[in-house]
Amino acid sequence: MSEAFSKLRVKAIGFPGPDSGRDLGIDALKGFAIILVVLGHCFEIADPGLFVPNASFRHHIATLIYTFHMPLFIFLAGYVMSGKTVRVGKSFVRLMVPFFTWMLLKFLFTVPHYSTIGSYSWRTVWGMDNSPLWFLWTLFFCYLLLIAAQYVGKHWKYGEEAGFFVLWLLVNFIPSTRLGIPQLQYYFAFFAIGYLAAKYKSELAGLKPAVKAAVLAASPVVLVVIFLAEYYSLRFVMVPLATKEILKTPGLFFARYAMGLLGILTAFALLAVVKAVKARSVEAAFGWLGLVTLDIYVTHGLLIQLSFGTGWTKVASAFLIAMVGGLALTYLLLRNWRVLSYPCLGKNYKQGPRYRLELLPAHGAVRVRPVVDLGGSPDQVGGED
Repeated sequence: MSEAFSKLRVKAIGFPGPDSGRDLGIDALKGFAIILVVLGHCFEIADPGLFVPNASFRHHIATLIYTFHMPLFIFLAGYVMSGKTVRVGKSFVRLMVPFFTWMLLKFLFTVPHYSTIGSYSWRTVWGMDNSPLWFLWTLFFCYLLLIAAQYVGKHWKYGEEAGFFVLWLLVNFIPSTRLGIPQLQYYFAFFAIGYLAAKYKSELAGLKPAVKAAVLAASPVVLVVIFLAEYYSLRFVMVPLATKEILKTPGLFFARYAMGLLGILTAFALLAVVKAVKARSVEAAFGWLGLVTLDIYVTHGLLIQLSFGTGWTKVASAFLIAMVGGLALTYLLLRNWRVLSYPCLGKNYKQGPRYRLELLPAHGAVRVRPVVDLGGSPDQVGGED
């Protein structure tokens, strides 16, 4: 039996068939992004005050991750929305309902008893102070801005491009630091770039292979160089950067946006390497995680509170509990009842399990249990599938 399994090749893990219209590479990048998000939070919980400059290796790694992991996440969210119509009601249920549900759960399980739900909600929504799922809030408003850009695009050939630029400027003129405005000011640019990257995918694919290879190969190198050059200016790397900062700290402004974009290109470079060495099982595994990004994202914040140990032990335990526990929680509980799936995941999974691990025998191998059902659905953060 073990010999037969050793000859098996993984055809797909949790990826719909070829007629689904999905891009396995993009799903794999989403899987990579959610791992970085969880890992970043594990570093935080292991080292209070992590982003105060210090000599620890964990500080260096965490700071580097935070320069690009959320730009990558929201870039991919914009990418998968290219050519799609925003449905406001569905987006609200899919994003904002889980936002408020998990805000309440965090209050019940982690907030000191002397705090009231009113004051906590005020800080979380109005001030976005330690908001557990701020990304869902920001993404919802990116969708609303996308509606305006697409409307202009219907009346002018380059309306979407111009619309994105004007909307980005207008948002950055808003003086308020409340209601997630700072997050929208910074991350909307990456959302728009992702949308346009998908729109011009064929043109980008038409670039000379040598040019594409050079850009992808140089991206991680330049990212590290800029990171080291600006290292002591990055103590507030968790704080979004508004356009007005270009007048106050132009070096930091361009460095932050450059590192975000270079981190995105680095992720695509890693994907290119995986494809080049034909590690299809690796790509498929990350692609499967890319289909459960929302599930992992909304559950991991509470689960990492169950971590144990100190230092690297704390990081490792938090990561394993978040990933394994999040998948177990969503498959065994959250997806099985509407009363939980709607408020916690923003969707009814009435169609039943659809994530599948499909193993096909290699040439000459004996076929052994070809399909193992893992349960699930193909929806994800960053798209209105």
